[in-house]
Amino acid sequence: MQTSTKIVLLTKFLILLTAGHVFAQQQISGTVTDTGGEPLVGATVVISDRQDVGTSTDINGEFSLTADQGDVLVVTFIGYKTQEIVVDERTEYTIVLELDDQLLDELVVVGYGVQERSDLTGSIASVSGDEIENQPVASIDGALQGRASGVFVSTPSGTPGAGITMNIRGQTSLTASSQPLYVIDGVPIISEDLSGLFSGGQATNSLADLNPNDIESIEILKDASATAIYGSRGANGVVLISTKRGSAGESKIGFSMYTGFQEVTNTIDMHSSQEFLNLMDDAARQDNRDLGTSYPENFVSNLWGFDPNNPDLQNTNWYDEIFRTSPINNYELNASGGSENTQYFSSLSYFDQEGAQIGTGFERISGRLNLDTKINDWLDFGTSLTLNRTIQDRVINDNSLFGVVINSIAGDPLMPVFEEDGSYADPFNYFGWWMLDNPVLIGEEYKRFTRTTRGIGTIFGVANITENISLRSSMNIDYTNLEDEAYTPIISRESQNANANGFGTFGTTQDFTWLIENYLSYAETFAESHKFSGVLGTSFQKSNRDFSSINAQGFPSDQFVKLSVASQVTAASTSGTSWGLASYYFRGNYTYDNRYLFTFTGRVDGSSRFGDNFQYGFFPSGSIAWNVANEVFMEDQEIFSELKPRISFGVTGNQEGIGNFASRGLFGVSDYRNTPTLVPTQLSNADLSWESTEQLDFGVDVGLFEGRINFTADYFIKNTDDLLLNRLIPGVSGFSNVTDNIGRVQNKGFEFSINGAVLSRSDFSWTSSFNISFIRNTVEELEVDNQVLNDSHILSEGEPIGTFNLIDQNGVDPQTGNIRWVDLNGDGVIDSGDKRIVGNAEPDFFGGFGNTINYKGFDLNMLFQFTYGNDIFNHSRASYENLGWSRIGTGFPLPDGNNHTRADDRWMEPGDETDIPRASLTNINWREYSTRWLEDGSYLRLKTLTLGYNFSPDFTQRLGMSSLRVYGQGQNLLTFTDYSGLDPEVNQNARNPLVAGSDFGTMPQVRTISFGINLEF
Repeated sequence: MQTSTKIVLLTKFLILLTAGHVFAQQQISGTVTDTGGEPLVGATVVISDRQDVGTSTDINGEFSLTADQGDVLVVTFIGYKTQEIVVDERTEYTIVLELDDQLLDELVVVGYGVQERSDLTGSIASVSGDEIENQPVASIDGALQGRASGVFVSTPSGTPGAGITMNIRGQTSLTASSQPLYVIDGVPIISEDLSGLFSGGQATNSLADLNPNDIESIEILKDASATAIYGSRGANGVVLISTKRGSAGESKIGFSMYTGFQEVTNTIDMHSSQEFLNLMDDAARQDNRDLGTSYPENFVSNLWGFDPNNPDLQNTNWYDEIFRTSPINNYELNASGGSENTQYFSSLSYFDQEGAQIGTGFERISGRLNLDTKINDWLDFGTSLTLNRTIQDRVINDNSLFGVVINSIAGDPLMPVFEEDGSYADPFNYFGWWMLDNPVLIGEEYKRFTRTTRGIGTIFGVANITENISLRSSMNIDYTNLEDEAYTPIISRESQNANANGFGTFGTTQDFTWLIENYLSYAETFAESHKFSGVLGTSFQKSNRDFSSINAQGFPSDQFVKLSVASQVTAASTSGTSWGLASYYFRGNYTYDNRYLFTFTGRVDGSSRFGDNFQYGFFPSGSIAWNVANEVFMEDQEIFSELKPRISFGVTGNQEGIGNFASRGLFGVSDYRNTPTLVPTQLSNADLSWESTEQLDFGVDVGLFEGRINFTADYFIKNTDDLLLNRLIPGVSGFSNVTDNIGRVQNKGFEFSINGAVLSRSDFSWTSSFNISFIRNTVEELEVDNQVLNDSHILSEGEPIGTFNLIDQNGVDPQTGNIRWVDLNGDGVIDSGDKRIVGNAEPDFFGGFGNTINYKGFDLNMLFQFTYGNDIFNHSRASYENLGWSRIGTGFPLPDGNNHTRADDRWMEPGDETDIPRASLTNINWREYSTRWLEDGSYLRLKTLTLGYNFSPDFTQRLGMSSLRVYGQGQNLLTFTDYSGLDPEVNQNARNPLVAGSDFGTMPQVRTISFGINLEF
């Protein structure tokens, strides 16, 4: 009854309100110009309380609309300050908009400070937190894909919480890390894989410990001018992450959530059981014709005891058994606000992703508190604290013979998942040689978890010594406690082969890193034309890491999986390691008349990792830029709002990803006649130092039409010397090699990005962005040239990292159906001696293309991401396109397993033109490491698509809210590629970039559909 009364009263109120408008409205018109009197075309004019009433200016800057006296006109134009005009008795208005200098000179976070973007002399890409907020990804780096030029982000596996690869301007190292340094709120964090649990080629992701929705902005430092202040850790680029902080004003409570479902982006169409048997019989017939064998008709199906035409044949689709539609959910509550003296931001979030493959999942709960307070006129104090707990459900995958996907790629369709008695079917009782165990058993019965508790904290104080000088002191910690736990069940083949009756492992890794930093900041302007700023500081950092592990076997039952019930402990160990870094750094900036800009940076690093003779190194850089648009001769032009050519050169180092004691002579424990003794295990090298990268960058920043369009272009040459490689030494020393600084790698390329407003009207706007990068990687010098890394990759001077070395072929002979292998050495035998360099995993170019469209309360955002020109060695295809080859001989044929449906395009009769050879029980057309499996890995992917609606303030205020938004989102919705595997982005060796570009049983990316709500009180 009360609800009906409210509706009646509300209706009466709306009628009276509408009637009031009828009697008070008047037609008004006007002109919108800039301060020079030039008309602004497309400026938006709306009534403040009625956003649906508005218009935009025409080609003469003129507008007209109907308004009431007392209405407030809100006039906006990109790059200009917003004007609010109260409607009075006038009917004609002239409105002048001023340039928004604050917008044009947005602040950008740099190493140890902030700068106005117009004052930058280095190459820095920025990504706002709004762009990655509420993305259905577990980690920050995954959300950056396709959003910044020069930054190649790859997701090697679709496994929840798996490691992600990021390279800024190419790979700089062969044995050390090529990953960038991540700095969160001023704290360089540990970003490496800390897990010791074997899971094939996949790695865990330390960045997944953090909540992406806490991010305010991300700056990616690319050239030496920007990164040299991080010295021996800046060679691979630096990613600066700033988290959200509070602001003075009313307290705000925000709640956001999304829920959705995921499924793999692609599966491979496989043969049915009938087609499997028919192909095997065809292989025997083809061998009769080509090799002169005399197999009877239906040789294989009769031998196996099956009738291909039997409608009741077992027909298992193994992809349907291991992949599933799985839920993903995220919930977050945050609070922010404060007074003029104290501001705060806090958040609590829960993320839960059940993997699209059985046995996988990722769960995280995280909390954050950021506090800023002004103690008095000269002292500020603040904290940034976050605590996170993650649980990753893991399975063996990615380049492991007991992986779930690997045992499914050529799965025997004649084999069921379960036998009639309910037990798991054993592949050794069926007809697929490749399957080593039932993949459903591996996914469901293996127990593998990585649990991580992580805390990152900063406490800092800023003393404003004078108006121009301040001192910032901070104490920072990054603490990780990681637990690995795994159990291999009694019923598994892996356990049975080892006669272990089940075996398990438990391991821990504890990493405690502390950092103390103190630096002075100075900024002053003299005579209005001379602007100086600088930073001078010290940094001391140390990391201690401890490990423990225990292995046991002999479990009474698969229902008891803790090591305490095992009958035998087979191994146990504890160990520890540490490293330290002492640093001194400075940066100086000088700007003359806002036209000529100079930046000089240097850092001295002393590292415990390197030899006594080279423990300290100096890493300098310099850059200059010219703000041409601020010159007198540019005053009368209206095209360029910014025109800034710049050049930089500097030296940075790489001390990440190598052993803490690589320079030391080490001893290990052995025994001599049952007596413990020490034995030398590593030679010392007192001259060992960091890898050194020199980078030269030419760039230009351009703004057009008062900032409506902006683009940046850079060309860079990046030479890395003194690579950390093993130098061969005479065997008489008792060692075969010693770690030394030898070798050289070069990365050079061009990167380009553009963004701007395509269209702006009263109730419609469209902005667009595009970036593309062309990077060439070359190995220029090695200790030993043409190093064969594995059966598919080689490391050669003059070639890029990730080069393929394979047996080549010249297609299929249309008369015989056999592959024409290239006998490179002419010895009449096709073997490893015929391998040659045939391609590489480096793309010719990569980038992204984004659009954001707003119409009234609706917003549509889409991002396409692309890679072109890279090759993929589809190792999996060597199994699921076996075409009948029997690894154990032809007496009782046992192929790898099933074939994909593309095998239907194989050669069948003389004269057939095809790239797939005839079926055969022999390996005449099968070479595991050949170009038959080398494919183009180019792809275009619709990475994200979001459609949202923002409810009007009138509506939200009636609900007691300040804002309300609902949205639907899709990720990885479409992928356009010629690659025949599960996913063109995967990589079986995420831990080793030297052998990148191979796909061998790797879980593909997932397609996510989610729906969410954001509200604020």
